[in-house]
Amino acid sequence: EALRAKYPPWRPQQGGTAQEKARYDIITRGQQDGKEHAALLDKDGNVLAMVDGEKTKISLADALEKASGAVSVQHNHPKGTSLSHQDLITASFYKVEITAHATWSEGEFSARVLGTFAELDDAYTSAQDKVRDFLVRQRKSGTLAAEENVLLFDHLKNVLLHKQGVINYTVKKYPPMLVDALNKIDIKELTNDNPGNPD
Repeated sequence: EALRAKYPPWRPQQGGTAQEKARYDIITRGQQDGKEHAALLDKDGNVLAMVDGEKTKISLADALEKASGAVSVQHNHPKGTSLSHQDLITASFYKVEITAHATWSEGEFSARVLGTFAELDDAYTSAQDKVRDFLVRQRKSGTLAAEENVLLFDHLKNVLLHKQGVINYTVKKYPPMLVDALNKIDIKELTNDNPGNPD
């Protein structure tokens, strides 16, 4: 509520591309009601459909079934987290690229699933278990607070899936709170790599 009070009432963005307007639309709507919103786009960046969701989820199946030609989904995450399991399932099933924008800060995460749905499912379970064990150790050692564990979970899981070649995961902008949390851990324990962009 306090964050929402900082933002003016939603108004459509003037100027810019259809994709820029859609991004502005879903983020500012999310700032007003604290919920998830999505835009389905075609290959030229034109908006095919807009979908309103709830505080922690959004159902895209009906819109994607009706919006033939959709190649990407842009949506907002009020908690500022990376792409969820459900986001990746949607990307896999409908063969779309999916992007999550942090609602309250800079943050943009995108993925395209490269493998089959079965490969994603198997790899996800393994990555989830590995990240969960890693974060439990960090929490028990006092390195991370509970909210930092939440911020890191999906990002680290997606980094592992990227390294396994199951998804193509990119981070265009890191939310400041995620950067702070990443700076507190030694990601090499988990990935044997650098904590920056998954590439």
